[in-house]
Amino acid sequence: MVRNTAFILALVVLSSAFMFGCTGSTGTSNPEIKSASAADNAMSAAYADKANKYAFKFVYGEDGAPFSGTMSFISGDGSSRKQFHLTGGLLIDRSEICSGSGAKTERYKYLRVTFDDSPVNETWDWTDYGYCEGYYFYPGINGTQMEAVRHPADPMYRKTAALASLYPDKIALAFTVGSWGNATYDGTATFIAPEGQARSFQTASGMLLLDRGDMCDPSGKDRYPDMNVTFKDSPIGETWHWDTDYCRPGPHVAWITEEQLSGLKDPRFDISLFEYDSKGGDPINATVYCNDVMLGPLVNGHLNTSKAAVLRAMGSGGCNISFIGNFTVFERPYRFNFCGWTLDREGVISYGAFTPYLDDSFGMYLRRAPCDTPMSFVTPNDTMVQYRLQRYMRAKTADTYLDLDLVRHYMEKDFGYEKDDVQFQVGDWWQLPTEFMSVKAANKGDCEDWAISFLSLVYAREPTRCWGMRVDFVRSDDTSVEGHVSVFCDVNGVHKIYDQTGVVTEPDIWGEYFRWFDYGNEFTDRGAVRIKPTYVFNNTFYSEVDDVAGMYRVLGIEEHSG
Repeated sequence: MVRNTAFILALVVLSSAFMFGCTGSTGTSNPEIKSASAADNAMSAAYADKANKYAFKFVYGEDGAPFSGTMSFISGDGSSRKQFHLTGGLLIDRSEICSGSGAKTERYKYLRVTFDDSPVNETWDWTDYGYCEGYYFYPGINGTQMEAVRHPADPMYRKTAALASLYPDKIALAFTVGSWGNATYDGTATFIAPEGQARSFQTASGMLLLDRGDMCDPSGKDRYPDMNVTFKDSPIGETWHWDTDYCRPGPHVAWITEEQLSGLKDPRFDISLFEYDSKGGDPINATVYCNDVMLGPLVNGHLNTSKAAVLRAMGSGGCNISFIGNFTVFERPYRFNFCGWTLDREGVISYGAFTPYLDDSFGMYLRRAPCDTPMSFVTPNDTMVQYRLQRYMRAKTADTYLDLDLVRHYMEKDFGYEKDDVQFQVGDWWQLPTEFMSVKAANKGDCEDWAISFLSLVYAREPTRCWGMRVDFVRSDDTSVEGHVSVFCDVNGVHKIYDQTGVVTEPDIWGEYFRWFDYGNEFTDRGAVRIKPTYVFNNTFYSEVDDVAGMYRVLGIEEHSG
């Protein structure tokens, strides 16, 4: 049932050779001067005083058009920097960026250029340039490259790369949507250490900038290698997991597709029910309930609903999932409940589907009367039930137990006993009253067949305080020896148990009930010491119980001292 969705954290490191083209000459010869521009003036002045001056030349393309930007010289740990803004050209004192004998030693490890024309502050890297070997810096940029700077195809990646480049003491992460990452998403990023410690950060406009010293150990490994992101756009607080390697250099991108973002905003949940399994069996078409809240109908075995709807139905607890529908059995519609499955909150948030299935066919499933399905077998309005009642009683009397005794008397004459494994070759097979009492049938069945048919006749007469009752004959350790189904009645405070084998009455109704079935020590020889009710039901009510006292409580009965 568990679905595991993996997402990959993309690691992309800028490469000056790939992105930036040639870097121009670093020689000491006088460059060709085409005009008296700022760039040319700076170059000329630096050439005239190479020991003390240094020039920057920012032009691009064959025509040498000037551009504006910021030169950043940054120390290895990012703690110090020197920045210069220029348009076309700039002349500075060489000592500002170079030191040592002849001012040949670089004061800074990293050399970056940030373009003013870039909408995302795109920054290029010339770390290995060896800038103090000459007297000027001239990044040779062609027109195509400048056009890409002005109109980036992947703006969020470029923006993140700029931050990573300008702040080597930081970790830059982008949270992007789509193949080029032109859109972003926000949320809470939680980083988890192997020992369980966690740190959480709120993204802003799809970005995070974290202190490298806090997040990375001295060897450069991630202190918190697991990253969970809880999406702001998710109405259910959906969280995804990434395996990260964020301490490596460069920008890091937690990327999702547009389809995934759409799914996050309106997360769907598929609930299905099939015979045998979710692939090869026939679909069960019914209405899906979470606890008592209807989620919607299955269509061809599936319900596609919103996760938010499931969580609302769940409340603060979990879901008892049931599938309730009208099904044709014995050529007539009956209402049955497929239940017994549970769904928790984490399962809904983390996964996209819930796929329980019947172990076998629909017919085999319902014949075991699982969950509250016994209610569906009590059918007072069935034609066969009405026909039998008219045969047994011309008219009801004011004495309920007199009428019920009469019904039981005729049923004892008309219907015999047969075990399910003999009659149907299966361990358990509940017959509907219309089957059990049909003149076309064998008119035989076991305890539950008789009990639900009798109870259907009782309710066909009129609604009465009688219930089907499943009991276990249990040992002293509460383990079951055998189960049985009878009908328990409470009419005007007088209790009776109607059974296929007889009628048990007060005062010692439960002791007598046990002794009745323990004839010849059938149950005591197997260790049984008492009767334990496990559930009670009629055509509109079902409840599990733990003992006689619990049964009396749910039925609103005062327990008799006898």
